[in-house]
Amino acid sequence: GHSPESRAAASVAAAAAREIGELRRRVEELEETERELSKARFLAKGDADARVDAERRADAAEARLRTAEDKLARAESTAAQAESKANEAESRANEAKAEAEALKREAVNDSAGVEEALERELATATSRATELERELESARGAARAAEERARTAETRAETSDARR
Repeated sequence: GHSPESRAAASVAAAAAREIGELRRRVEELEETERELSKARFLAKGDADARVDAERRADAAEARLRTAEDKLARAESTAAQAESKANEAESRANEAKAEAEALKREAVNDSAGVEEALERELATATSRATELERELESARGAARAAEERARTAETRAETSDARR
């Protein structure tokens, strides 16, 4: 494993690389268009209207070419940044992994003491639970005795009513 951060950065780098490829193809297309328009410009010298139109189209093609070249430069810069981020993320992931392994070793060393403390706590809790169970049984016994006294008192009251 790579960290999610380094995978995300690698994905950005791949997308930037695809964009660079598309932009390079676009630059080539526009350069071809510019060459064709330059020929058209040359051939149209005799006809003033055609020359003006060809010049306008050639200027537009040059502007599109500059835009595509700018986009390509930005995409290349983005790709370089993404690659750098991917490398940083991988480096941080490796540091985190090393730290986790150190903590794991520390935890293994600490766990023996923790286990003894937990066993003591468990013994205390078990003893307290037993004590509470005895108290509960005692309370239930008292409740049963109280119910029994109440029934006896009720029976006596009924008997005394019957005698009247």
